[in-house]
Amino acid sequence: MKSPLKKLPKDKELLICGFSITNPKALAKIQKLWAKQKLETGGKKVLGRSKKDTVEVTSADMGGAVVLIDPTNINGPILGEIEVTTPMGLYYSKPHKMLFTGSDHWVFGLSGKKNVKTLNNKYFNCIHSLSGSLDNKLWVVATGIDAVIKIDVNNPEKCLASWFATENGYTISANGNKRYIDRNMNHQGINDYSTPEHTTHINSVLEYKKNKLMAVLFHQGELVEIDIKTGKTNKILGGMKEPHNIRKASFGYIVSDTNGQRVIKMNKSLKIIGEIMGNFNWIQDAIELENKNIAIADANNGRIVITDSTGKTIDEYIFGKNKKRIGVLLTIKLRDALNVFTD
Repeated sequence: MKSPLKKLPKDKELLICGFSITNPKALAKIQKLWAKQKLETGGKKVLGRSKKDTVEVTSADMGGAVVLIDPTNINGPILGEIEVTTPMGLYYSKPHKMLFTGSDHWVFGLSGKKNVKTLNNKYFNCIHSLSGSLDNKLWVVATGIDAVIKIDVNNPEKCLASWFATENGYTISANGNKRYIDRNMNHQGINDYSTPEHTTHINSVLEYKKNKLMAVLFHQGELVEIDIKTGKTNKILGGMKEPHNIRKASFGYIVSDTNGQRVIKMNKSLKIIGEIMGNFNWIQDAIELENKNIAIADANNGRIVITDSTGKTIDEYIFGKNKKRIGVLLTIKLRDALNVFTD
């Protein structure tokens, strides 16, 4: 059967949706654990699953998939789908013609509708996002060890640069314990590092200047600047609730204030210029499209919402809050998507 992708213009923008959970039974279990955690903390602070809870529902139970859709026809046919374990970070490499996904403790390379490459590094643990560096390398956010690692996908075991929260002032975990990360240890594949044990639960970075990262700290509710050379941090924005994902936009930047139920818009001087609010419940990600609309991953409501630049809802794709859970969004041109979603 001829792929529907081949009927579209090569420069058309498409949207990749990374669904981190596709097994409804596993999702139901996790939702119960989240509800229990919220009850135990009085709803004041959502810390995430405990070590015991993490073992109860593993990544192998969750499933996962990357799905390709047309953001201008969001309820149209699915244009492509590849099964991959718990995708939480996505990055397309033009030189490799490959989509890389952060999947638990590994980075997988997807091409020709299948997983063709596995990247390993001793610091890969609970990967939450991937982003390109200014020198065409890859930043990997190893949330499980509160760290950011820079690698070359051709030699992933070598660490080109790094920032460890525990070495730069963030030494106390969310549950109040002192945390130490041994750099000599192989942390890949270890499932014991639960969210309450993280000091920051760092989950997204963007290199916006040479050796300067903007980073989202989940537990602190902050967007900070990290100086990779010195390790020092500078707060850019605070007062958020369990935020995720910093994204570049035509006007500057977008931050997902996840449990604050809003998308924050900042200009290139890092000043807030607006926000998008609505009937959201846990904004996992938000990304600007080339037509200036914004796609919002409304995770707990089981939908992707397309708004205009002012925040007015244009359309929505409801995938079902009890069916699967979205983890990440990424825009891609059709000419590049063909390398990934067709064989």
